[in-house]
Amino acid sequence: MWGFGIRNEFKEFIPVFKLLPFSMSAFFGMTKYNLSWDLKDNDYANKAYKDQKLSTDATSYTARLLVSKSIPVLTVYGGLGYNSNSSDYKLKGHYQYANSPLPPYQMVDPFNLSYTSTGFVANAGFRVKLAVFMLFADYTYANTSMYTAGMGFTFR
Repeated sequence: MWGFGIRNEFKEFIPVFKLLPFSMSAFFGMTKYNLSWDLKDNDYANKAYKDQKLSTDATSYTARLLVSKSIPVLTVYGGLGYNSNSSDYKLKGHYQYANSPLPPYQMVDPFNLSYTSTGFVANAGFRVKLAVFMLFADYTYANTSMYTAGMGFTFR
Protein backbone atom coordinates (compact mmCIF):
# COMPACT_ATOMS: atom_id res chain seq x y z
CA MET A 1 0.00 0.00 0.00
CA TRP A 2 1.29 3.42 -0.87
CA GLY A 3 -0.08 6.86 -1.49
CA PHE A 4 0.53 10.56 -1.29
CA GLY A 5 -1.35 13.73 -0.54
CA ILE A 6 -0.78 17.43 -0.90
CA ARG A 7 -2.62 20.27 0.81
CA ASN A 8 -2.14 23.99 0.37
CA GLU A 9 -3.78 26.84 2.21
CA PHE A 10 -4.27 29.10 -0.78
CA LYS A 11 -6.14 31.88 1.05
CA GLU A 12 -2.92 33.85 1.54
CA PHE A 13 -2.45 34.17 -2.25
CA ILE A 14 -5.84 35.83 -2.91
CA PRO A 15 -6.04 39.33 -1.34
CA VAL A 16 -9.82 39.36 -0.75
CA PHE A 17 -9.75 35.93 0.94
CA LYS A 18 -7.17 37.12 3.50
CA LEU A 19 -9.95 39.07 5.24
CA LEU A 20 -12.13 36.00 5.86
CA PRO A 21 -12.20 34.76 9.50
CA PHE A 22 -11.52 31.11 8.65
CA SER A 23 -8.91 28.98 6.89
CA MET A 24 -9.34 27.62 3.34
CA SER A 25 -7.24 24.99 1.65
CA ALA A 26 -7.27 22.57 -1.26
CA PHE A 27 -6.32 18.91 -0.95
CA PHE A 28 -5.50 16.12 -3.40
CA GLY A 29 -4.64 12.57 -2.41
CA MET A 30 -4.08 9.19 -4.04
CA THR A 31 -3.80 5.72 -2.52
CA LYS A 32 -2.93 2.42 -4.23
CA TYR A 33 -3.26 -1.00 -2.60
CA ASN A 34 -2.10 -4.35 -3.99
CA LEU A 35 -2.31 -7.69 -2.21
CA SER A 36 -1.60 -11.12 -3.61
CA TRP A 37 -1.93 -14.33 -1.66
CA ASP A 38 -0.44 -17.52 -3.05
CA LEU A 39 -2.95 -20.26 -2.19
CA LYS A 40 -0.62 -23.24 -2.59
CA ASP A 41 0.28 -22.96 1.11
CA ASN A 42 -3.36 -23.17 2.18
CA ASP A 43 -5.01 -26.39 3.42
CA TYR A 44 -7.92 -25.85 1.00
CA ALA A 45 -5.75 -25.55 -2.10
CA ASN A 46 -5.29 -28.40 -4.52
CA LYS A 47 -1.58 -29.20 -4.40
CA ALA A 48 -1.65 -30.42 -8.01
CA TYR A 49 -2.04 -26.83 -9.24
CA LYS A 50 0.73 -24.33 -8.58
CA ASP A 51 -1.01 -21.24 -10.05
CA GLN A 52 -3.78 -20.67 -7.48
CA LYS A 53 -3.78 -17.08 -6.24
CA LEU A 54 -6.13 -14.56 -4.63
CA SER A 55 -5.44 -10.92 -5.48
CA THR A 56 -6.87 -7.53 -4.58
CA ASP A 57 -6.03 -4.24 -6.29
CA ALA A 58 -7.55 -0.92 -5.26
CA THR A 59 -6.94 2.70 -6.27
CA SER A 60 -8.51 5.81 -4.79
CA TYR A 61 -8.29 9.51 -5.67
CA THR A 62 -9.77 12.40 -3.75
CA ALA A 63 -9.78 16.18 -4.22
CA ARG A 64 -11.38 18.56 -1.72
CA LEU A 65 -11.86 22.20 -0.89
CA LEU A 66 -11.60 22.48 2.90
CA VAL A 67 -12.77 25.24 5.26
CA SER A 68 -11.96 25.30 8.99
CA LYS A 69 -12.13 27.55 12.03
CA SER A 70 -10.00 27.02 15.11
CA ILE A 71 -10.28 28.43 18.61
CA PRO A 72 -7.90 27.34 21.39
CA VAL A 73 -9.34 23.85 22.06
CA LEU A 74 -11.81 23.32 19.19
CA THR A 75 -11.45 23.07 15.42
CA VAL A 76 -14.58 22.79 13.27
CA TYR A 77 -14.22 21.96 9.56
CA GLY A 78 -16.09 21.07 6.41
CA GLY A 79 -15.23 20.12 2.87
CA LEU A 80 -16.61 19.60 -0.62
CA GLY A 81 -14.92 17.53 -3.28
CA TYR A 82 -14.81 14.56 -5.60
CA ASN A 83 -13.77 10.94 -5.00
CA SER A 84 -12.95 8.12 -7.40
CA ASN A 85 -12.40 4.54 -6.18
CA SER A 86 -11.89 1.27 -7.99
CA SER A 87 -11.29 -2.23 -6.64
CA ASP A 88 -10.64 -5.59 -8.29
CA TYR A 89 -10.87 -8.95 -6.49
CA LYS A 90 -9.67 -12.00 -8.40
CA LEU A 91 -9.30 -15.70 -7.77
CA LYS A 92 -6.79 -16.82 -10.38
CA GLY A 93 -5.51 -20.19 -11.49
CA HIS A 94 -6.83 -23.69 -12.14
CA TYR A 95 -9.34 -25.28 -9.75
CA GLN A 96 -11.01 -28.65 -9.85
CA TYR A 97 -14.49 -29.10 -8.41
CA ALA A 98 -15.19 -32.71 -7.49
CA ASN A 99 -17.51 -32.64 -4.44
CA SER A 100 -20.89 -33.01 -6.12
CA PRO A 101 -23.06 -35.65 -7.75
CA LEU A 102 -21.89 -34.25 -11.11
CA PRO A 103 -18.68 -35.41 -12.77
CA PRO A 104 -15.58 -33.44 -11.69
CA TYR A 105 -14.78 -30.38 -13.79
CA GLN A 106 -12.00 -27.83 -13.95
CA MET A 107 -12.36 -24.04 -13.71
CA VAL A 108 -9.79 -21.43 -14.75
CA ASP A 109 -9.81 -17.99 -13.06
CA PRO A 110 -13.26 -18.66 -11.53
CA PHE A 111 -13.81 -15.35 -9.74
CA ASN A 112 -13.36 -11.75 -10.89
CA LEU A 113 -15.23 -8.90 -9.20
CA SER A 114 -14.69 -5.23 -10.06
CA TYR A 115 -16.19 -2.29 -8.23
CA THR A 116 -16.04 1.41 -9.15
CA SER A 117 -17.45 4.38 -7.27
CA THR A 118 -17.14 8.02 -8.30
CA GLY A 119 -18.95 11.14 -7.26
CA PHE A 120 -19.12 14.25 -5.20
CA VAL A 121 -18.48 14.13 -1.48
CA ALA A 122 -19.06 16.43 1.47
CA ASN A 123 -17.79 16.12 5.00
CA ALA A 124 -18.05 17.97 8.32
CA GLY A 125 -16.40 17.37 11.63
CA PHE A 126 -14.63 18.67 14.67
CA ARG A 127 -11.56 18.08 16.81
CA VAL A 128 -11.22 18.89 20.51
CA LYS A 129 -7.67 19.16 21.86
CA LEU A 130 -7.22 18.82 25.63
CA ALA A 131 -3.54 18.99 26.62
CA VAL A 132 -2.02 15.90 24.97
CA PHE A 133 -5.36 14.20 24.17
CA MET A 134 -7.54 14.77 21.10
CA LEU A 135 -11.10 13.68 20.37
CA PHE A 136 -12.49 13.90 16.87
CA ALA A 137 -15.60 13.07 14.89
CA ASP A 138 -16.43 13.32 11.20
CA TYR A 139 -19.41 12.62 8.96
CA THR A 140 -18.82 12.07 5.24
CA TYR A 141 -21.69 12.14 2.76
CA ALA A 142 -20.91 10.25 -0.46
CA ASN A 143 -22.01 7.14 -2.40
CA THR A 144 -21.12 5.29 0.78
CA SER A 145 -21.64 7.66 3.70
CA MET A 146 -19.89 7.10 7.02
CA TYR A 147 -19.32 8.36 10.52
CA THR A 148 -15.87 8.21 12.07
CA ALA A 149 -14.73 9.07 15.57
CA GLY A 150 -11.57 8.59 17.49
CA MET A 151 -9.19 9.57 20.18
CA GLY A 152 -5.49 10.27 20.00
CA PHE A 153 -2.61 11.76 21.88
CA THR A 154 0.48 13.75 20.98
CA PHE A 155 3.61 14.74 22.78
CA ARG A 156 6.68 16.76 21.86
